[in-house]
Amino acid sequence: MKKILMLIACLLVLTSLPVLGAEQKNQVYFDGEVESVVKSLIQNSKKTLDIEVFLASDCKPIIEALMSAAKRGVTVHIIVDNQEYNKPNTKTGFPETLLEKSGIVVRWERTGRTMHRKFAVADGEVIFLGSSNWTINSFEENNEINLYVRDREIAGKIELKFKQDWDFATGTFKTLDQKTPPEEPPECYYIAATTTGKIHKSYCVEVDDINPENRVRCDKLEDALKKYPGKEKCKICFKSEKKSK
Repeated sequence: MKKILMLIACLLVLTSLPVLGAEQKNQVYFDGEVESVVKSLIQNSKKTLDIEVFLASDCKPIIEALMSAAKRGVTVHIIVDNQEYNKPNTKTGFPETLLEKSGIVVRWERTGRTMHRKFAVADGEVIFLGSSNWTINSFEENNEINLYVRDREIAGKIELKFKQDWDFATGTFKTLDQKTPPEEPPECYYIAATTTGKIHKSYCVEVDDINPENRVRCDKLEDALKKYPGKEKCKICFKSEKKSK
């Protein structure tokens, strides 16, 4: 009888663990549930992992899972915020060197704004995002809420933003003065918003609020102004330009 009870108990434990397989449905996770779900997401990734997170430092199981994913051929890209808490090669900082030795590519946010995103997209389909930083404190101590979503359309929209952030991020950690105006990315292009009277630089903060269907990309500013003569240059992203005399 004791053996039967023990077997039932083991089955209950096993069935309660998050297994993020092909049939996993959309789900919400709270507090202490998060670490195991993030780890499972990483372990089940097959081709790509795009991660953007405010703080990610001292959670060894997650770091090990990321390195294992890279070693088995998953392309892992990580964007981290330029904060002292993430300062690499310190005891509690982000282990950039360790990850990069495994083939992971790390870049750092450099606009001078706080990069507060916390998400991962696996294989262009599976999304995990929410309030949790990827730290022991966040996984074990905080009250958190996160979503697991399997949706290619939503994943595609997130990936577009990730690509924009990735192209503008830098490969070197450098804490920035929050008052520093955004640097211009080396490959800046322009967005004409079909629903407004503005033309934006590709990294402009206002681009986030424009539906992707209402954005028209122009590689040159003169092309955007010629194609949309009634539109004005956005005062936010063009404010650092020197006024012509």
